[in-house]
Amino acid sequence: VQEAMDDALDRRPELRLQQIDNDIASLDRRVAKNERLPDLNVGFRYGLAGQSNQASRAFDQLQGFGARNWGVFVNLSWAPLGRQAGANAESLRASAGILKLEQKEFLARLRLEIRAAIRALQASERRVVASEKFRILAERSVAAERQRFLNGKSRNIEVSREEDSLARARTAEISARIQFLKASSDLDLATGRLLERKNIELSIKK
Repeated sequence: VQEAMDDALDRRPELRLQQIDNDIASLDRRVAKNERLPDLNVGFRYGLAGQSNQASRAFDQLQGFGARNWGVFVNLSWAPLGRQAGANAESLRASAGILKLEQKEFLARLRLEIRAAIRALQASERRVVASEKFRILAERSVAAERQRFLNGKSRNIEVSREEDSLARARTAEISARIQFLKASSDLDLATGRLLERKNIELSIKK
């Protein structure tokens, strides 16, 4: 069971999607946490100014020291009691908790699914073995009854009866093998190996 569970953990797409959701939730929590920190912006401004009715005189003014102007600005914003940011952070923590619970629930269901698939596969394998033995015995019974008929010790009806039993045995064996294949596919589906077993490869065109 543990080996099949390890395969499922590596291959089931639901677990990969859940991990992506967890990563996104973790990033959102970090963003919400940063929103509660002080925000300090520092800037520097520099420029030239020239004003005149004549373009040449305005251009000359730009070359002078008096045309230069500059400034420094500092902007601090902080909301230590920011209720909205706190509410957002609390909501994201609750969402993260829900995601973890959903992941645990899925893992529990997955383990049960794998155990049931393994039990079904083992049971179907036993049915295949039993039906094969029954079919072999039926074939021997038919051969023996036909020999008895050739020796004049049996009748057509007894031969037909044994042949009917053989036909039923063969049908039962075929049915058991089909159920075995289905159970094997169910286990591959539970562990995420179904496409690999069927030699199916999916690709996404970019």
